[in-house]
Amino acid sequence: MMRITAKQTQKRQILQNIFHQKGRVTAIVGSAILTLTAILISNLRLSVLLYLVAYGIVSYPIILESVRNMFHGEFFDENVLMTIATIGALVLGEYPEASR
Repeated sequence: MMRITAKQTQKRQILQNIFHQKGRVTAIVGSAILTLTAILISNLRLSVLLYLVAYGIVSYPIILESVRNMFHGEFFDENVLMTIATIGALVLGEYPEASR
């Protein structure tokens, strides 16, 4: 039976963090491309759809964390407040502002 040393565990954690960061960068770049595309096209419905997809890609972890925090009674942390602000921007039709 092979034993896993502390050094091997540390290397695995470093690799997991690198892959996690690459995924976040990919999400940010994809969202930026969708937002720029939404700004440049003239079809309003498609533009709104692209803004919403861009918002969903980048804000999914924040929304998930804000829902968790609300269930734990934390209603005024930064995740909850940012979620409320972006939903407000979407309701007001400020789609570029919501997807930033």
